[in-house]
Amino acid sequence: MEIWDLYDRDGNRTGETWERQFGNYKQIPDGRYHMVVDILVQHVDGTYLLTKRHESKDVYPGYWEASAGGSAVAGEEPLEAAKRELLEETGLTAMDFKLVSHIFRDPSHSMFYSYLATVDADKDSVVLQEGETVAYKWVDKKGFIEYAESDKSIKTHNSRYSELIEKLKAELKTLYVTDLDGTLMRSDKSISAETVSIINGLIKKGVQFTVATARSAMSVRHIVEPFDINVPLVIRNGTALADPITLDIIEKALFTDKQIDELKGLLPEIVSCGFTSVWHDNEMEKVFFVGEHSVGIRKYLDERKGEKGIREVNSLDDLFSGDVGYITMIDDKEKLDPIYEKVKEKEGWEAVLQKDAYDEEYWLEICPENSTKAKAIVKLKEKLGMERIVVFGDSVNDIPMFKIADEAYAVENALPELKKYATGIIASNEEDGVAKFLLNGYHMVS
Repeated sequence: MEIWDLYDRDGNRTGETWERQFGNYKQIPDGRYHMVVDILVQHVDGTYLLTKRHESKDVYPGYWEASAGGSAVAGEEPLEAAKRELLEETGLTAMDFKLVSHIFRDPSHSMFYSYLATVDADKDSVVLQEGETVAYKWVDKKGFIEYAESDKSIKTHNSRYSELIEKLKAELKTLYVTDLDGTLMRSDKSISAETVSIINGLIKKGVQFTVATARSAMSVRHIVEPFDINVPLVIRNGTALADPITLDIIEKALFTDKQIDELKGLLPEIVSCGFTSVWHDNEMEKVFFVGEHSVGIRKYLDERKGEKGIREVNSLDDLFSGDVGYITMIDDKEKLDPIYEKVKEKEGWEAVLQKDAYDEEYWLEICPENSTKAKAIVKLKEKLGMERIVVFGDSVNDIPMFKIADEAYAVENALPELKKYATGIIASNEEDGVAKFLLNGYHMVS
């Protein structure tokens, strides 16, 4: 014999009870409800438990459902009932129970407490309760959403988890993109083992994660190697998309011949230095045209004399010999400002003027409008069929991607100019800010 407490619409016990018999919940008096708990079970690896109801059940016989659960017996509190039902129907105990919703349903005279329970157990250790469930399976997020949207799912159950389901759907359609230097990487150019572990764990759970960097494919190789990234990388500030495994170039964006002619007209105004990034086969070469007094660039070139991928030239024609992805001009701000003003609003161009992090010179970077982090990320979003973009950065060359993102987060060490465009400020690169934010944000919706 199973006895239920009856409750009023405010969720208070009335002192009345009800003896459960097959299908007699329909006879519960109007305005009275029995307590029902259901538990959506999530494994720590990000998968969800589906169970098949016994054919003898009086409600939804033989249906698959994304929960354990049932009616509370007289005297039980909601969480107490949830823990009992989870153990009885699955043999599992949970690390954590999170209340997802508390609603009333008049047709069944039910008051539902719906929980999300996180378990860390052998996935083969599920025990089916005789008379309640006859089969089980674990599904990933995509499989869970496909179940929830199928005709064979229990719609009333799904409605109690509707907010969670919508968040999961949004997450599956979100592309997460981070800058590297100063953002994901620490100041010493390292990436912590904790960051690698967190991000690889999230990728395993289905998070679509990649990087957007000014670095070349060759330069980024050792950085991304520890990660399990399976989404194309945005490299050379958006000039190209690279395969995350082979680092082969999938797509690249270049200046047109007409734009190069216009660029040549700007170069005589440069006093210190200009360099272009020119494609040769699958890699970019930095080609330098050095003027009168750029001590920093001269030291840089002297230290790397003969190094592959770096070349110094003495003529504008040689500077533009090849498929040019972008040009960087280095000088005092007052000398670069007039050039910046000419090109920043120019149709088909993008320009960023920023102070060098290590000396007093300024860098003016100009690239085709389809050759920016922002454009490349939008292209990648469309290629992957994503709906949302979330980005992380630290410097002004990240501003364009901050502008196009649904959410944009600046690390604490980011430049003030970038923080103005941020959705929020997260912990610094030295504190693994990106990885920890992703981990916390992921758990909030999963």
